[in-house]
Formats: sequence, structure tokens, C-alpha cells
Amino acid sequence: MKVFLERNTLIPAADKNKIEERLFMFEQLWEESPTVQKMRSHYYEKGITQGITQGITQGITQGITQGITQGITQERQRTLVDFVQIRFPELTEFAQSQAQRCKKPDALETITRELFTAPDSRTAQQLLRSLSAQ
Repeated sequence: MKVFLERNTLIPAADKNKIEERLFMFEQLWEESPTVQKMRSHYYEKGITQGITQGITQGITQGITQGITQGITQERQRTLVDFVQIRFPELTEFAQSQAQRCKKPDALETITRELFTAPDSRTAQQLLRSLSAQ
């Protein structure tokens, strides 16, 4: 009611003040009403429950996504190191340290593919160095 009164341009200001005083009395009754308090409590609890549920759902989704990404990254790190260990055994330790620094699965996959065609260990070493920039 108060909002309607504030927006009304036809009622003179003096009359608006009198009406506001009356509305204030009803507002106090409204605030003290056990029914209104129960309704507020119910909606407050419902809002909290809804917020917690949404937070948990988002947290789980985010955790799963991070876990999958981390698992893919670790697998690609292992694949790269295994490949280097077979093809360029002298670079195994270097490959391990470089692969551990890189947290981008796509970059690890790209370098692993490029290592397939590396003609020698010097080229392979350059490719592995490029992981630092990724």
C-alpha cells in the first residue's frame, strides 16, 4: 500500500502524510503477527536450503570438472614421458621435469605428437623446452 501511495500524484501531500500514519499502525500489527513471522521464517529457511543446495551442486560440478581435467593432464604427462623414455632415453629426466610443469593437456598432446617426428634428441629437447612456455 505504501508504494501505491508514494506513486500516487492525485492525493495532496498533507493527505498522504495522514494515510502514511495510519499505514504505519497497520505495518506494526503486520510485523508483530505470528502468522507473518512464520511465513518469513519458512521462506527464509527455504531460501537458505535452496542456496546451500545450489552451492553444493556447483561445488560438485566444479570438483568433477577439475578432477577430470587433472586426470587427463596427468595421463598426457605420463604418455609424453613414456614416449621420450623409449625414443630418447637420455632425455627422460628432462621430459619428466618439463611435463610436470605443464598443466595444459592440449599442449602436452601437441608436443607428444611432434616428438613422433623429431629426427634427433636435440630436436626433441627443443620441443620439450617449449613446454615451459605453455
